[in-house]
Formats: sequence, C-alpha cells, structure tokens
Amino acid sequence: MRILFGFLAVYFLTVVQTSICPLLEIYQVTPDLLLLMPAFIVVSSNSPYRFLWGGWIGLIHDLITPGPLGLAMFAFALSGYLITRIQPQLYSQHSLIRFGMISLTIGISIALLTALRILFQDYHYPWAHWPGLVAGVTLYTSTLSVPLILLTAKSKHPHLSTF
Repeated sequence: MRILFGFLAVYFLTVVQTSICPLLEIYQVTPDLLLLMPAFIVVSSNSPYRFLWGGWIGLIHDLITPGPLGLAMFAFALSGYLITRIQPQLYSQHSLIRFGMISLTIGISIALLTALRILFQDYHYPWAHWPGLVAGVTLYTSTLSVPLILLTAKSKHPHLSTF
C-alpha cells in the first residue's frame, strides 16, 4: 500500500512541479518538489534500500527536465545513500534533526546535480551563479518540508501523535 501511495505521490508532485512550481519563482529559484520526496523518504523510512527511491524519482526528474538522462537519477540516489549511511549515527526522531537531514540531502543532491551538469556542459549560467543556486534551492525546498515534518512528527504522548 505504501508503494502505491508513493507512486501516486510522485505522479502528483510531477504535475505540481511542471505546472505550479514555475509560478513560485523567487530570484530565479524555484522549489524542487520531486527532490523533496526522496529526501523525506530517506530521512523518514527505516528500510536499508530507501535510497533507491531517489534513483527512481531522479529518473522522473530527468524525464521532465532538459538535459542528459541519468544525472538526477545518479545524484538523488547517491545523496540518499550517503544520508542512509550517516543517519543511524543520529537520533533522527527529533523534528529539527529531521529538518537538518532533509536540508542536507537536498543540498547534496542539488550540488551534485549542478556539478554533473557543469561537467556535461549542460549548465548555461556563470560559475559564480552555482553556489547561490544550490543555497537557494536548498533553502526554498527545505522550507517546504516543514509541514511534512510536523505532520509526521512522533509525539511523546500517543494520543497526540499524528503518525
């Protein structure tokens, strides 16, 4: 059932990413909702294979954006794998730590994707634009993760839990 929900969520986010997100542009930065989903799954799930969601959603990202196929798939899967290795060292049930881990996942993914696009000569902006783009997309997309984190937060009081 969770996988079916995941597929439906990816479909919905793809529609939102292509139709609504371009309207939310602030200083040439738009949120990347397709990146938010694998980052959230990597931080919230307990499966050792949760980073594979990043690869699959990265493939969808590659299909809806111009550029070489496989760059986002590789970047999202690799960043998810790195966070999967780091996360067991931390107490990840606290909302601030989850927010930090989601932000780190998004930052690594965007930085790696942008570096790969520069390497494959698919990046059409000056090099000086790269750090601002990574920081802007990371901040914007991470801010949009706050409602998800609060909705799925585990409470110390079972009757108050939303999970």
